[in-house]
Amino acid sequence: MNSLSLIKSHINNFESLDDLALAACKALSEVSPETKFVLIKLNKASRPFKVLYVQKLRAELNETYTGMDKVMQAVGQKLTPHFIPDKSVSDPFYILLTDRALNSEAQDLLQTWQTVHTMTRRFCDANQTSQEIYFANQISQLLHDVESLINMFQKPDLDAAVLKERLEYQKRTNNNLLFYVRELETIKASVGLKELINACLQKRNISVSRFSVVYDNIKEDEKIEVDVELFDQAFGEILQNAIEATDGDPDKISLRIEKTAVDLHFTLKHWIIISIIDKGKGVNPDFLPWLTMPYFSTWKEEGHTGFGLAIAKKILHAHHGFMEINFPREGGTEVKMFLPGIGNE
Repeated sequence: MNSLSLIKSHINNFESLDDLALAACKALSEVSPETKFVLIKLNKASRPFKVLYVQKLRAELNETYTGMDKVMQAVGQKLTPHFIPDKSVSDPFYILLTDRALNSEAQDLLQTWQTVHTMTRRFCDANQTSQEIYFANQISQLLHDVESLINMFQKPDLDAAVLKERLEYQKRTNNNLLFYVRELETIKASVGLKELINACLQKRNISVSRFSVVYDNIKEDEKIEVDVELFDQAFGEILQNAIEATDGDPDKISLRIEKTAVDLHFTLKHWIIISIIDKGKGVNPDFLPWLTMPYFSTWKEEGHTGFGLAIAKKILHAHHGFMEINFPREGGTEVKMFLPGIGNE
């Protein structure tokens, strides 16, 4: 077994770099059982040196110390330090103290630990930076809206109707933002696919016969597992865009519901695809990367907050599905909702 596989075999839950460090120590105990060692984690604290793992040395787990000299005194002998990562600035930072030089197998394991630690740390840092930028953009947009509202109140000739409309817009924006940033909890139920589509249309007072609805490879009693309320919200957001893009002309909107299979062992096999197609005004293809971003809308002047497709995408992701947006050559927009079908192994 190579060193990476050996470390992996000792990881039950990988929730932090401490889990990786403990797994590496357990692996080291296997490849070098005669080695006495202690693993120290360097924390930002008044007593920064904390014992995480001990083999054949007199050190208490989770004991903390003010300096390396205190650690050496506690274990009762001088030990050789190995740094994880290798003498670079990092948080967290680990020191493996051993009573002897490591054999080649142990050195290889230590190098593997160093590599995985560094890669994981860089990924976490990049992800954190991305998240910080993402939330900074949301806050910036919200502050911009609030500032705009404050400026309205400073106008001496402020029209009451305009103010009411602006306050309603801000209320919708706030509600959409709160929904978008919170973690979604889905309560799924197995429901008939055709009945579900019909119910979503009827809720909006739309007759099934109003526009074309085509079912392809869908059985009469086809089932789907979804959170009905959330699905209805996502479906409604996309359908509403189609209705507005066509000025409510039913002849320019069609639905296509199909079931497809993908013969790949590493992905889901069965997908339900719900396509909402409109032959309306269309969207500039250059806007495609931003269409599902919060606050983005080509209809801001009409009072749209720019959260419709963003929320629909979030709901689909919560169902382990995804969204695809296409611009047919004949014009208009096609939005596809991909949802896992029942029967995926």
